[in-house]
Amino acid sequence: MSYRSAIVLDEEINGTYAGSLRRVLSRVLDGYNYVIEQNDAKLDVIIFGRRGERAVPVAMPVDPFHPLRERRRPRLLGTDSRHG
Repeated sequence: MSYRSAIVLDEEINGTYAGSLRRVLSRVLDGYNYVIEQNDAKLDVIIFGRRGERAVPVAMPVDPFHPLRERRRPRLLGTDSRHG
């Protein structure tokens, strides 16, 4: 397991936690914006900040056929749309 944080993590916590690692992490990180990435047996925790401090943008999936995506017609070589 590894973690990265965009903020300083200086709050001390104590206690005994039981449950799966994901369940324990969710309790320990309650109040934070974070994401857990799992790649095979490796777990990466990325902490963005405290909940409510700033908005965390959500990446939009790139879909080349989405109806709102601007479509451009290909230009033929040797043509210039400004002249006719």
